[in-house]
Amino acid sequence: MKHLSRVLWLAPFAIHLAYLLATWRELPEAFGARPWSADTGTSTRLFLVEWLAVVCLANTALLAVHLRLPRFGDRLLSVPRKEFWLGSPEHRAELVERLRGFLETALLLLNVFFLAVYQSIYQSNAARPRVSVPPDVLTVGFMAVPLLLVLAAFVKLVLGLRSREGVDG
Repeated sequence: MKHLSRVLWLAPFAIHLAYLLATWRELPEAFGARPWSADTGTSTRLFLVEWLAVVCLANTALLAVHLRLPRFGDRLLSVPRKEFWLGSPEHRAELVERLRGFLETALLLLNVFFLAVYQSIYQSNAARPRVSVPPDVLTVGFMAVPLLLVLAAFVKLVLGLRSREGVDG
């Protein structure tokens, strides 16, 4: 299961990209006009470029940290009980695995969140969306819950690193 979790985040990322490619033509040519300015809205192509940049940059940044984490120097690993976690190669390896596990969780849930945000934009702007999710389900279930789960995973990580049992806690 450990190896599956390393790539599980790719599923919502790939679904998001495929869904975006399948649906972007259904968006109006310009949308999101700002009533307080002369702006007539964002062109669909500009939106797609900006959206893909945000999604890909966030994924690339987290993935880069995930891949480089074992080579981080001790100064970059600022964690509770730093002396304990960096005191031996075994504890350091356990710390790196815990941090990587958190990053994998964050990548997975962040991609679910991004997919939900795109779905919200799509169904709010497409004349006849192919897929429509009730706004409450979309907002709570696919936006708020993933963000809360990332927060819970972070709290669990920090509490685990602070525990007296060290590697067993």
